This record gives sequence, C-alpha cells and structure tokens, in this order.
Amino acid sequence: MAKKSKTKSRLLLSAVALIVSAVIAWDPINLQLQLTRAKAALLIRDTDTASEHLDNALEIDPESSEAHFFLARTYRRLGDIDNVRRHLQFAQELGFDPIRCRREQTYAMAHIGVVGEGQSQLAQLLASDTNDGMDLCESFARGFITTKNHQMADAVIEAWERDYPNDPLIPLFRGRLHLARAESQTQREVAQAALKEFEITYTKAPYIAESWLFMGEASLQLQDYEQAAEHLNRYLSKYPEHPVALTYSGKLHRKTGDFGSARQQLTQALELSPDYNVASLELGQLELDSGNSEQAIAILMPFHETQPWNLDIRHSLATALQESDQIEMAKVHFAYIKGARIAMAQVPELVKVANADSTNADAQFAVGEILMHYNDPAQSLMWLNRTIALDADHLSANSLLATYYDSIGNFGFAKQHRDRITQSQESERTESE
Repeated sequence: MAKKSKTKSRLLLSAVALIVSAVIAWDPINLQLQLTRAKAALLIRDTDTASEHLDNALEIDPESSEAHFFLARTYRRLGDIDNVRRHLQFAQELGFDPIRCRREQTYAMAHIGVVGEGQSQLAQLLASDTNDGMDLCESFARGFITTKNHQMADAVIEAWERDYPNDPLIPLFRGRLHLARAESQTQREVAQAALKEFEITYTKAPYIAESWLFMGEASLQLQDYEQAAEHLNRYLSKYPEHPVALTYSGKLHRKTGDFGSARQQLTQALELSPDYNVASLELGQLELDSGNSEQAIAILMPFHETQPWNLDIRHSLATALQESDQIEMAKVHFAYIKGARIAMAQVPELVKVANADSTNADAQFAVGEILMHYNDPAQSLMWLNRTIALDADHLSANSLLATYYDSIGNFGFAKQHRDRITQSQESERTESE
C-alpha cells in the first residue's frame, strides 16, 4: 500500500512538473501570439484590439521591448504623446532598435504638427525600406493638415495612396484636407465631398473612431444637426474628454440655441487644452451670440496676439470690437482680413510657378513673403530657405528671416542673416567704387 502511495506521489509530481514546464513554455509562445495579433490589428487601424493584445503581452512579460514599442505606436495613433514618450523610453532601455524608436518619435512629433525637423528628412524616410510607411504617411499628413501646409499634405497623401491603396484611413485624410481648404462654412460642396470620404473610411473600418468625429464635423458644416449630434455623441461616449469633440459639440449646441450646454463643453475643452484656439474662437463667438461683446474681446484678444494670422479669430474679434463701439480698431482688423484673403488667394498659383522654376530665387521668395505676412510664419521658412539656398545674398529674404528669428528669440540665427546683409551691401559698395 505504501509502495502504491509512493508511486502515485511520483506520478503526481511528474504531472505537476509537466504542467509547470508547459506553462513556462507557453509564456513565450503566448507572448508572440499577443504581439502578432496586436500587429495585425494595427495593420487594419484597430487600435482598441491592438491595445488589448499589447496589454496582455506586457502582463506575460513586462520587459518585452517589442510590446512597449508597439504600445507607443498605438498611443501615438490615439494622440497620447506622453504615453508615446514613456513606452519608447522603456522600449529603448530594454534593447529595442534605437533607430526605430527615434523614427517613431519623429512620427509622434509630426502627429501633433511639429513637422519642421522631420520635414527635412521626409523624402529620405519615404524612400527608406521600412515597415513604417503607413505610419509615416499618416503622421506627416496629419501634421501638414494641422499646420495648413496643404501642398505637402497633398503630396504625402498621394504617396500614401500609391503605396497603401487599401488603407482605410486615406479617405478620412482626403476628407480632412477638403475641410481644411474650405475658406468658409458656406461651401456646402466642400463639406459634402469631405463627408463622402469620411463615410468611405467608416464603411471600410467602422471601428476607426476618427471617422465618427469628422462625420460629425462635416454634418455640422452642412447644418444637418441631427446627424452631427449622433456622430459626436457616439465619439464622446468613447472619449468624453476629447477637446476637439467637445468643441464641435459645443458649437453644435451654440448653433441650436442651447447656450448653457455650449458654454459648459467649450469651457471643459479649454480646461483640457488651454491653447486650443478653435475652442477659444467658439467660446468667443458664443459670447458674441449672447450679446457679451466685452467678454468676447477678453477671450479672443490673447489668442489673436499669439496668432495674428488666424483670420477666423481676427474676424470674430473685429466683430466684437465693432459691437462694443471700438469702430476704428475694428476697421483695421477688417482691412487686414481683406488684404490677407487677396494675398493668400495668389499663393496656389505662385507655388506652381515656384515649383516649375525651382532655380528662380525670386519665385521662391514670392511665396515665402506672403506666408510670412499673412500665415503662420513657420510655414514660410521652407520657401525663404529655398531662396537663400539659391541666392545667399537675397536681401529681402535675409531681412525677413532676421526679423522672424528676432521675434522668436533666436538671436544667433537673426545675427547670421543680418551679417549676410551687411556683407552683401559692403561687397556692392566695393564693386561700385
């Protein structure tokens, strides 16, 4: 009997050992399974499913550098840049490819509109043989749309569609570009074209929540308030603290006369993102609609001072000044808006000329000068730097660049351009003597 008991004990221990061995062996297999499923989900833009599998992977192995890297990518697609940085740092410390980590950081910066450094590397990145092409195109298209560099956004979307024709996000970005190019919300054909693109993305991949958000925006522009509410409420049920969605919803409430809900959502949007000028514009417009012109001025003026090229903010500010009897100041703003619209209308044709005659410094400068005066000055740098590359002594380009760098506190760069002007003028005097 004792012998049988010992035999059973040995068998039991053997069985337990086999189970433990199987569990130990299963962990790396399961880890790879979770990573494979996460990558497949990212490939079809299903960030929720990807996030779930990557969380599972980190439960199995908290030190999986690959899981941290792809979780950083997932957070970047969701716009959560703080978590991108955190997981990229973990990935690199745990031994993941530092080149891919740096590239992902570049994509994250482009995602939020910081495209300056990445833009110079864009051609090289597009030509490189990597598996990141979809993410590269998405990030830079997003960044260029955010910074209103529509020509570059067009070029990236064209390359994106050529290389990844089945990516369901491409129609969404084409739609965003339609809306970004619209000069006013009365252009129904623009909003309708955009809505069709967003609906294509939604049909192909209904889990891409951005399609709900932008279908809401387009419906709002088309004054289809019932559809706008449906799309925006769906998005906010998933992301209740998203400043853009709160702003669109606040605008919807303003348009439909629910000023209390509008004020609540717009205030929340600005608490979450204090520098979000679209929410400030909407809140200022709400105060105007409520007859509070002085309060509208107080809201809009700080944003106008930091973004004087933003014509929407300037127009609302001018209207508020007019309603508060500050007529002369309002006239100055309305005159600027008129001049800016005339000047900016020339830019598409000037860009064509500059690109067709890429060795003509004055053609490059013509684009850069208008953008410096009537758009975000950072957008003019590419054109002014092209000018300098073709003609290092171009006085007007050097002068504009010196003034710009002075304005942002980069006095070293400003001095370089002023020194160039001085050297050029001295050289001209010497030659004339």
